[in-house]
Amino acid sequence: MLKDKIKKWFEKKEERIENLSIFCIVIGTVLISLGLGLTIISTQGLPAILAMVGSFLVFIFSIVFLIANLVKP
Repeated sequence: MLKDKIKKWFEKKEERIENLSIFCIVIGTVLISLGLGLTIISTQGLPAILAMVGSFLVFIFSIVFLIANLVKP
């Protein structure tokens, strides 16, 4: 029973990685938009940090998504 669950988890691993990376790319895009929108009020502090963190998330998870699709076939 446990062996079957582990086997199923490893079979769906690629899909989980792809879905997680797409989700994190969307979250990063929202953070970039929020950070850039808040720079209208203030150009220092939290808006700049939000934009940088969002950019970092999008960059890292785009690479993860690319590698996951290259390894898949």
